[in-house]
Amino acid sequence: MRNCFKLTELRKVLLTTFFLCGCLISSLTIGSAKFQNNILTLPYVIAGSNLYNVSLRLVQNSNPIDLTLWSYYQYPNQDIETSNNESVFSGNVLSIPILRSANKSYRLQLDYIESEEVFRLLEPVTTLQNSTDGILCNYIDSTPNNQQSLTITSKSEWVCVGGNRTLTANGIPDHDVGVFPNPHNPNTISEQSVTAEFPLSPEEGSSPTTLGGRLGPVAYVLNGVKVDADTAGACDDSGDSCSLAGGTGSWGIEALGQPHFDFGDDENHAHVQPGGTYHYHGIPEGFVAKQGGHSSTMTIIGWAVDGFPIYARYGYSVADDTSSSLKSMEGSYQLVSTVSDSRPPTSMYSLGTFKQDWEYIEGLGDLDECNGRWGVTPEFPQGIYHYYATDSYPYFQRCVKGSVEALEGAGGPPGGDASRSSSNTTGKQVDRYACEINSDGFCIFTGDPHQLILEPGTDKIVNLKGEFVFNLNEAVAVNKSGEILEAKGTPAFDGDTLIKMSKEKMSEDEKSFHKVMTIMFPIRNALMYNVKNLSKDAWSLLVEELKKRGIKNKTFLEGRTPKDNYYGTEGIFDLVKNPRGQDIHHDVMKFLEEAGLYLLCHVTSDEFNNYLKETHPEGHDACKEAILVSKVPFTSG
Repeated sequence: MRNCFKLTELRKVLLTTFFLCGCLISSLTIGSAKFQNNILTLPYVIAGSNLYNVSLRLVQNSNPIDLTLWSYYQYPNQDIETSNNESVFSGNVLSIPILRSANKSYRLQLDYIESEEVFRLLEPVTTLQNSTDGILCNYIDSTPNNQQSLTITSKSEWVCVGGNRTLTANGIPDHDVGVFPNPHNPNTISEQSVTAEFPLSPEEGSSPTTLGGRLGPVAYVLNGVKVDADTAGACDDSGDSCSLAGGTGSWGIEALGQPHFDFGDDENHAHVQPGGTYHYHGIPEGFVAKQGGHSSTMTIIGWAVDGFPIYARYGYSVADDTSSSLKSMEGSYQLVSTVSDSRPPTSMYSLGTFKQDWEYIEGLGDLDECNGRWGVTPEFPQGIYHYYATDSYPYFQRCVKGSVEALEGAGGPPGGDASRSSSNTTGKQVDRYACEINSDGFCIFTGDPHQLILEPGTDKIVNLKGEFVFNLNEAVAVNKSGEILEAKGTPAFDGDTLIKMSKEKMSEDEKSFHKVMTIMFPIRNALMYNVKNLSKDAWSLLVEELKKRGIKNKTFLEGRTPKDNYYGTEGIFDLVKNPRGQDIHHDVMKFLEEAGLYLLCHVTSDEFNNYLKETHPEGHDACKEAILVSKVPFTSG
């Protein structure tokens, strides 16, 4: 029998698979079906009371594109159990319920044209939109607590409306917790104000988005408690200087799986941030038990900020087969085989202590780099991308595969367990990080200043001791992982630093961006961490580049709402020197973000100005807001 189907519509959704002429250019995994090397394999095809394995071969250079019968065999009925994703041939129609293409799923129906002995696509391809509507859309829980460390009632409510899944909660766990404060965690669990929105039809993005700490929660458990597997703890290269609450070093300390540092976590792999936020680093055992989770069931425990579900520990051994046995999912990370020369000695801290000790190996375990995979679940028998909380590293995902908005906040709120708690709206970090009033009455941010800065009034890059390191024209801004910062309107973060590097191959806009960062680093240090030693004269030198362009030359405090107010260079100086016991971090961070953006608007091209608007997380036209009468660029890059 000769078989074919017309792929006119299919071409539109499978561009990575076929040329317009029908030539195969890559392999395709399609749930219970596969397309590879010009062969479409349908492992399970039901025809009447019989079950078949069918392979169809693509005929090259045919018009329409044809598929011919390549091979088939019939299963002994007594030896086979089908999944929910088998293809069905009935009434001269071959229905393929799931075709997995790259990051999307599709449903196909092929009509059998008997006179031509071909299968032909006569109806449009149906895109499966990963809809989660109807799943846990009316989850409401109110669980009183009467424990040594917790007497507050846990409240959480999830509703689905207007295309979004909305969470309202107080961040209080609904299960037994450990003793807090404890010798390794001095913080007390307190009620939070948690609001978040998640898309009901999540879409897988082209690349993972790293979350956690300053970038915002990666997920929420159904009880409204956030997931943040990373920590703010770090060690320097020697290993002699370590801190669990925002270390200055580049070696990030893991909360779980290492014997050297105790974060005071309880049996739920959770502990408490300084602002009172209880949060999970690993499997929330108490919640899983409350939900009836065990080795013979898949247990959904929450939602990632991209809208995809999270399951605890167990998943199907065959990703697309609900009849397959359950197994404990394994992450695909392993300890590095080559240890960096700059790493603290392994004789001091064994491998696995630091985040950099782990590397992702595709296919090593069951899951991808974000601890997830595509497959069927009890709630989604047609298949969906989903995450797992696992017993193996990374325990909870540190990134998401779905599309999310940019999560950076103005001024870079200090990250991880050193930071205050935050509410969350539309999966985006809301700026709730607070500074703390010290004994001198200054509002000091939790975190660390930039270690290399531009010395005011000079072209010298110096360390915090004032020692010369290299010149301004050699300074390039990098993040804490040593990656060169992309030229865009992102404010400076904790861990960003400067390195000596040639700018020969950089565009003029890129050169200007890095110069702006060197100018903003010491301004940020002064406002956030070194207020006591900040004199009026020193401040005037720091903001000289702003003043010569008229940036932030006014203070306005008569707006209808606080968000309408803003401080100029003089006003913000007076405010940080005398905060009157108030948490002024919003005002400081707004000043830093807007000053940096407005300076970029002055010193970069019109094209880059447009790019700033396109990449702004809230869609603001910063260069329009800056009211540029005329640009004052740098005299050199």
